Amino acid sequence: MQKERTAYIVDVMALIRTLSNLPDTFEKLTWKMLSYIPKGYHRVDFVADCYFQNLIKDVERSKRGTSNKIIIRSSQSKISGDFASIFLSCGENKTRLVELLFQTIEKEKRRCFRATEI
Repeated sequence: MQKERTAYIVDVMALIRTLSNLPDTFEKLTWKMLSYIPKGYHRVDFVADCYFQNLIKDVERSKRGTSNKIIIRSSQSKISGDFASIFLSCGENKTRLVELLFQTIEKEKRRCFRATEI
């Protein structure tokens, strides 16, 4: 008897870091990310780190080096060529990225469900 697959957990930052050939906009990045999620699950949970300032982990990140905050106005904004090395080394950029991903998924919920149907 086959076991029912009910839940799949996605580590957002881990998945994003594994993607190659990034698309040109953050919206297209969302769709590419969703295409990597296996089908057949009744529930998909997305988890992402929080990037609070003035915490011990923030100090450790600063020692490793950080980049400047990049203002992303919408999901149609272009992704820079230095995405992994520059963009993702700033906690505020990652926070905004996660917000945009979730906004796109929420806005296009019907399309998301169609894309991940069994």
